[in-house]
Amino acid sequence: MKLGALSLFAKTNSRRTFNLAAYHSPHSLTWSWILSLGFDRSWRKANGWPRFVLSVYRTNGGPQWVVLLPFVSLHWHRQREMWFRDLFRKAREREDALERAVSRLGQELAQVRSLANTPTEVAQ
Repeated sequence: MKLGALSLFAKTNSRRTFNLAAYHSPHSLTWSWILSLGFDRSWRKANGWPRFVLSVYRTNGGPQWVVLLPFVSLHWHRQREMWFRDLFRKAREREDALERAVSRLGQELAQVRSLANTPTEVAQ
């Protein structure tokens, strides 16, 4: 189900993982955040006890967390948005830098040509 940029209860490419909720702005190349639920066939015992784990960590995209329970895992992932306007600005800056480099090389080439065409006196 989609509500604008928010999608709820979406399938993934994994048979055992589902996205409960995800946000993907239409102005961004990447999604912003995803809350997903995974089902595992194993009990995942550690030292004879069922594993109950909360793992919180940070990446460049921001805080992430995972809750592992027997047969179930819950994931919260953030990703840094790549806005189309930022991509355009970076491409424009690269293009401007290339134009400046081409102009500078053209000036240097003109100087080299003028030096090559300058007659020199031959000493006898």
